[in-house]
Amino acid sequence: MEYNFLKTIISRISNIVADEENNKIYTSAYGYGLVEFNMDDESIVFYNDIIQELVGTDEGDDRKIRDCRYETDDENNLWMTMYGCEYPLVVKNISNGVWYKFQLPGNNYCGEFDFDDAGRLWIRMSKLGVLVWRYEFYNQ
Repeated sequence: MEYNFLKTIISRISNIVADEENNKIYTSAYGYGLVEFNMDDESIVFYNDIIQELVGTDEGDDRKIRDCRYETDDENNLWMTMYGCEYPLVVKNISNGVWYKFQLPGNNYCGEFDFDDAGRLWIRMSKLGVLVWRYEFYNQ
C-alpha cells in the first residue's frame, strides 16, 4: 500500500477500537470510514463502500463518510454512529457478519455512545441530548 495514502488515513483517524477476542483493530478516518486491521494475517479491510450504502450518503458527496464513532458490545458486535446521514446507527453482527442499519428519532446527528449493563445503548444526539435505546435482541 502506498505510503502517502496510509499517511493520509493515519492523519485523519478519530477513533480506535481493539477487538481483542478476534485480534482486530478498527479505526475511523474522516472521509475514509471504517478501516479494519487484522493482526493475525496483517490484512487491511476498508469498509467505505459498505458503509456508504448502509447509511445513505448522497452520491457525489466528497465527504461521504463523515466522522464516525464505534465500540464493541459484550458480544463483540461492532456498533457505529455516523454524523449527518440517513441511517446514523449501524452494527456488524460478529457471529454472522451481517450489517444492520437504523434510523433514529429526532435527528441524524449523533456522536459518542456507550453501553450499560442493562442492555441499553446511550447515544449523544446533537442539540437533543441523549437517546437511550435497547439492543438486547442482538445478544441472543
